[in-house]
Amino acid sequence: VMLFVNAKLTLICVIIGVIIIVITRTVSLGSILGMAFAPFVAIIFIRPLTLNFFLFTLFLASMSIFRHKDNIKRLIKGIENKF
Repeated sequence: VMLFVNAKLTLICVIIGVIIIVITRTVSLGSILGMAFAPFVAIIFIRPLTLNFFLFTLFLASMSIFRHKDNIKRLIKGIENKF
């Protein structure tokens, strides 16, 4: 969804996610944090930033975190799969 909304934002979030995956070797953590940073990336890099666009990125980040709730539980327990 984000790719069609704003390619620049998507690219930056993907780069963040890949860096986290490389460092932690945990794909779910990279995915979660890559999306979680979307609202902050929007604040820094998207001009002009409308309230609607910011709220949309906040919604997408929230949905991503919600969809990964089982992964988050495994990360907290230290049993999440690594590659």
